[in-house]
Amino acid sequence: MSFTDVATPQFGPQQVTARLDLEQVTGWLRRLCPPGTPGLVWIGSKSTHFRGERFQPEDLPAMLREVRKRERDPGVFVRMSTIRPEAEKRGTAEDSVALFGLWADIDIEGPGHKHDPSRYEGRRLPPDQAAAEAIVAHLPEPTAWIASGGGYYPMWLPVRPWVLGRDLTAEQWVELSEDLQASVYEAAKQNGWHFGVGTGDIARILRIPGTVNRKIEGDPRPCYVEWGGGPNYTYEELRAAIPQREKAPARPSAAPPASRQAPIPVPVPSARLVAPVNGYESDGLSPAEWFNQNNDLCALLEADGWTFAGERQGRRDYARPGKHPRDGISGNVMDDGGRQVLYVFSESAGLPTQQGLSPFDWYAERHHGGNAQEAARQIRGLMPKKAPTMAPGATGSAQMAGPGLPATVRSVEEGFWARRPVLAAIRQSARVRRVGPFAVLGAVLAQVACRIGPHVVLPPTVGGVGSLNLFVGLVGPSGAGKDAAIDTADEILGRGAPNARVEAASGQGIDAAFTHPHPKEGPIQFCDSVLFEVSEIDSLAAAAGMNGSTTMPTLRKVFTGKALGAHYAAKDKRRPVGQHKYRAALVAGIQPARAGVLLDDADGGTPQRWVWLPTNDPTRYRGRFAMPEQVIEIGWTDYDTYSAVGVQPDDEPVKHKDRVVVEICPTAEQAILAVQEAKLGADLIGQAGDLQGHALFTRLKVAALLGFLGQRRGPAEVTEEDWEIAGLLMTVSEHTRGLCQQVLAEKARQTSVARGRSRARQAEAEADEAANIADERQQRIEELTGKAVEKLKAAGGTEMSPRELLKGCMDGATRARLGDEVLAQVVEVAGVQQGPEVSAGGRKIRKLRWIG
Repeated sequence: MSFTDVATPQFGPQQVTARLDLEQVTGWLRRLCPPGTPGLVWIGSKSTHFRGERFQPEDLPAMLREVRKRERDPGVFVRMSTIRPEAEKRGTAEDSVALFGLWADIDIEGPGHKHDPSRYEGRRLPPDQAAAEAIVAHLPEPTAWIASGGGYYPMWLPVRPWVLGRDLTAEQWVELSEDLQASVYEAAKQNGWHFGVGTGDIARILRIPGTVNRKIEGDPRPCYVEWGGGPNYTYEELRAAIPQREKAPARPSAAPPASRQAPIPVPVPSARLVAPVNGYESDGLSPAEWFNQNNDLCALLEADGWTFAGERQGRRDYARPGKHPRDGISGNVMDDGGRQVLYVFSESAGLPTQQGLSPFDWYAERHHGGNAQEAARQIRGLMPKKAPTMAPGATGSAQMAGPGLPATVRSVEEGFWARRPVLAAIRQSARVRRVGPFAVLGAVLAQVACRIGPHVVLPPTVGGVGSLNLFVGLVGPSGAGKDAAIDTADEILGRGAPNARVEAASGQGIDAAFTHPHPKEGPIQFCDSVLFEVSEIDSLAAAAGMNGSTTMPTLRKVFTGKALGAHYAAKDKRRPVGQHKYRAALVAGIQPARAGVLLDDADGGTPQRWVWLPTNDPTRYRGRFAMPEQVIEIGWTDYDTYSAVGVQPDDEPVKHKDRVVVEICPTAEQAILAVQEAKLGADLIGQAGDLQGHALFTRLKVAALLGFLGQRRGPAEVTEEDWEIAGLLMTVSEHTRGLCQQVLAEKARQTSVARGRSRARQAEAEADEAANIADERQQRIEELTGKAVEKLKAAGGTEMSPRELLKGCMDGATRARLGDEVLAQVVEVAGVQQGPEVSAGGRKIRKLRWIG
């Protein structure tokens, strides 16, 4: 069946039977999602809590097998957009790749949808198909009408699915869908009927025509394409034809009743459905994660007036406040992959319907009018603070359980950019320039570091003061955008940079970037701030691999702000730079398979001195973005107090400023001291491969730079929020570094396999050659044996000594090498007789003769 065969499927009344019709399923799936559509197709059913399987659009046989497998379920559904392969479960709206069109889900009053006079201002659902058609009559003609077995889906479909970022943006689709739903709602209301608008979300699932709606036990109803001959539409055509609703003002935070004004205290978690994972420990958890882990959704609902209405198939049913369970349930709580979620059915509950709400989602909706940021801010005040501790079972080393960071990079990324407007602006700017946001942020932090003078230092929590010198690795394939990230950072920071820019080449080159020779006075430091760039990490590897190279030791000194330059006897060779008298940041492009130059220096502490950030942006929308109207300005109050002096004329030395010590929050200080305590109590020989040795120091640098970037007024400091956000970024860094380690491990494995195969091939070749040599030897022995026997025959029965016999058959060298084996074979030949043993030349021999 070709795509054109099913482009406008039309099915007659003979197919309206309550049985699976695979021909109709085939036509509809091919119509929605033809081969070549990007993303995966999701198919699932109600009996498994809408958990399903995902398929390549080309794999129609597998989709049909899945539909057949679920035939007896209450309903078989397809997601109305394809999803990214890495999406979890059914995916969210953000996971959508290609959209199948627009639809309305019109319920018809009947056994499956009974009238409730207390709801919808007493309005009934539409009574029949004619009524359904009436409430969409003002809209363009639907491409198809689907009878769902309890209602109708009018659908407006494109010729081929709309691809997000190519045909339209997610924002455009959401606005168009919401306008459609609102328009149908108003038309239904004008006719005195009710229409639910919560059915147009981008991740919506609808029944598959050709399957059976078994929602009502004992009354199976077919889902089928009643008519499919309508036109196809472009986005622009639908946008022009669908009325745009008036935009409602932003919803204010809902004021809860007086009895519930205070933040909800954290109750003792119950054993229902999901138990807390981490008790009351909050290290590294976002407010949402912490709230979800320490609250039981059932207990929260019951405390808020919801009534427990029973339990079935692992779900707990509830009636909303003011409603008796005998009058119906308003929602249920279920376990969705290890987390509690509430699904609300009743719009009268005042909560979003048709989506799963976590405990945090419920709290944000119930007590903050849906404002998640306000909810998170209030919850953060409830969260206990706890210093990091040694990992369970760790002995004799300073290895930490990690700096208390969230478990998954995806959850980190989802919340990271919304933490501050400046971060959101950086991501938007990166997407305008088609560059990875984390790469741009890394370049921004390096730029900020270079614009802060070396006189600004971190406090001497352990040992002396600390430097803000920073190393950033932008991880991705060659040409992935390191230069573009730096250029974008220049653009969004705006203010001219005082630092020099130098391509890092060697340890001596790093020293020389800050000083120049003087014939009389010796070397002069003419610059106190340099941004070093490394286009490809291979160049750094080449420099580090040279005999006598000081590149890696110099970089380790730069990270801590130690004094640079060797003390040569000749003044013109000296390049001294005093301790904490220079600022340096290094931005390097790192191909994962080439990261060994850094990772192999783990014993020297190199890997953990770097912030490893990806150059890609897998969660981006593919539409166009507007550049922020204003550039981001570094926000300290007194720029001159904190800024670097920069590059001076060659004959003028840098005039260093008075020292400024950055204040740090108690949580950061406690974490650093905890690590140091562990180090002091550890064995002299630390654990090999421990990459956390400098992790907290790097995190503290990032936190301080985020503070300077955050447009803050007042003294230089690292706040609790700076420390927390830096922790999120370091989680991304550790994950990215881990990917590099995986690539290198796989590369090493492949190299070992190739080396093993090479050795095996060599051994096989040697064995083959040895066998060939043995065969040739045996052939020669048999040839010489034949000559010897012929010589015996020619002697006519006369006895011959072994020497006499062999002398005429082969030369001396061959006789020495093969003679004994030839004689052994001659003796075995029938017709050859050995005489008695006799003495000859001091040894015993047996003469031979031919007897025939």
